[in-house]
Amino acid sequence: MIYERHDLTPDGRVYVDCYIQDWSPMRPFLPKRPAVIICPGGAYVVISEREGEQVALEFLARGYNAFVLHYSIGFYAHIPDPVVDLGKTVLLVRRNSEKWHIDPDKVAVAGFSAGGHLAACLGTMADRDNVHELCNATEEELRPNALILCYAVTYVDTDAQQGLLAFLASGLDWGMVKEKYSPCYWVDEKTPPTFVVAFYDDKLVPVEQAMLYCNAMAEKDRPFELHIFAHGEHGCGSGNEASALGESNVQDPSVEKWIDLCHKWLTDMFDTPKLGTKFASMLESSAGNRAHMGEQVLPTNLLEKSTTRKTEKRRYSLTTRIGDAAADPAAMEILMKYFPEIISSPRLEEFYEMPIQILVLTAAGSMTQEQNMELAKELRRLPVEDN
Repeated sequence: MIYERHDLTPDGRVYVDCYIQDWSPMRPFLPKRPAVIICPGGAYVVISEREGEQVALEFLARGYNAFVLHYSIGFYAHIPDPVVDLGKTVLLVRRNSEKWHIDPDKVAVAGFSAGGHLAACLGTMADRDNVHELCNATEEELRPNALILCYAVTYVDTDAQQGLLAFLASGLDWGMVKEKYSPCYWVDEKTPPTFVVAFYDDKLVPVEQAMLYCNAMAEKDRPFELHIFAHGEHGCGSGNEASALGESNVQDPSVEKWIDLCHKWLTDMFDTPKLGTKFASMLESSAGNRAHMGEQVLPTNLLEKSTTRKTEKRRYSLTTRIGDAAADPAAMEILMKYFPEIISSPRLEEFYEMPIQILVLTAAGSMTQEQNMELAKELRRLPVEDN
């Protein structure tokens, strides 16, 4: 296997990990491989480990070349930037198809949770919001040949999902975000065929999200396959032991079969010239909360669990609230050293309630482990005065 990392931004913050199967000219009978670009979830705050490389290895074992996109998160996740990141990744794969022995007409994008929202957005936005112009490409070059959406956000619920999509929509009108960035509203005759996985008891992204998207696909006579599992843990990735990364609660033998189902669907989809039939509408355009699940919202104390108030400790750390650090010139000088673009931005105040760690996660590939450790040391050396 050939492994390469391609930076999509000069600072290495956005990058693509490429897992490419060896090809030899001594075996010319081997067909060009299909490709799967994987967008892990993480609420546009982090890039989930169990939905990245572990899923890539599953597709590699089934004959695909796989690519894991570390897209813009945190402060940099402002729409449409992550969509542009994904569009550039599709271009990277197609424009290197000869080198990597890939069929450029068999490129699928797989997304999980927020990454599924990202995948669905590209599938419905190649001709909107100047995405193709920002990628310096045509709509046809950007549009994937297939989508794989796993417990994906396809409808922006302005009441329940502001915590999930806060970075994506920071500073924007939520009504506009709901209108323009709910992929189920924008399904049309060009939307790629889609394989959809959802869990009935998913409390974070309810099953109605998948059904709304598939309903829109049916109305536009676009082919899809929908699998709703009775049980499943949001964020489980492939659902097997390797993807669980030691957390047994996300391992489920009944769920892990989705990759084999998806592989069969992709094989049929890529090899069959005519696809799909007209279906009747599956459900009404909206669905309310259900008793077994309760309200679909993030825990109200999510930020408090990961953020330390200035008065709680005698020194700064990566968990210190950004707003507290902003009131201390010495702390700001340190943060400016490591995150000059973010700290000098007029939008910084929007993130005062977040911990400094969010800045580290946002920087991702542009910070080394040594820089991360040095930042933590410099912060700890600063005294914290009593109020």
